[in-house]
Amino acid sequence: MDAYVIGNTVTGPAECYEYALGKPIKHPAGYEVKITRPLDFQGVTDHSEYAGMMRLANDPNSPISKLPIAEKLKVRSQADSMKVFQFLIGSLARERADQGIALDPEVAGTVWKNNIADCG
Repeated sequence: MDAYVIGNTVTGPAECYEYALGKPIKHPAGYEVKITRPLDFQGVTDHSEYAGMMRLANDPNSPISKLPIAEKLKVRSQADSMKVFQFLIGSLARERADQGIALDPEVAGTVWKNNIADCG
């Protein structure tokens, strides 16, 4: 959630996997990056709450983007980034992550299944 809020809307777990294999990927700043030697292992981590939700809330084709909570997660401008980040951190600090998308096993399970499928 952090990376998406601060502007990384380009890369995700699939791109990380490609990068680890030594394949070129587009850096979020717009240029291509590639390592010269593939990695033996890697780890991609996210917060358990709101895992994958930023991308889904901002994707107009996603059912998540149609939920009322999605309006609080949409990043349309740099000013929105700070508002969204404050909302997320505040909800986590109060242990009040939105139960409908943040912790629902069906929603989180879908995100996890998509990550596995993307990273083959």
